[in-house]
Amino acid sequence: MVKELEIPMDEALSYVTSNVADALELKKGRIAVGLDADMLLMTRDMNLQTMIARGKIMMENGKVLEL
Repeated sequence: MVKELEIPMDEALSYVTSNVADALELKKGRIAVGLDADMLLMTRDMNLQTMIARGKIMMENGKVLEL
C-alpha cells in the first residue's frame, strides 16, 4: 500500500491496525497502557525484521525464534 499507492506510512498503518481493531472491538491496534501491543518492526524497504507477540520476541533480524 505504501509503495504501490504512495500512501503515507502513518495513514497506511491505521488501515491495518487501529481501524481493524476498533471494528472488531479488540484491545489491540495501538500502543497504550492496558492494551495488548503486538508489534512488527520493518526495514526501510518494508521487509519484516522483528515480530513481538504476546510479550515474546517471535522473530528477530529476519529469523524465526518461536512458532
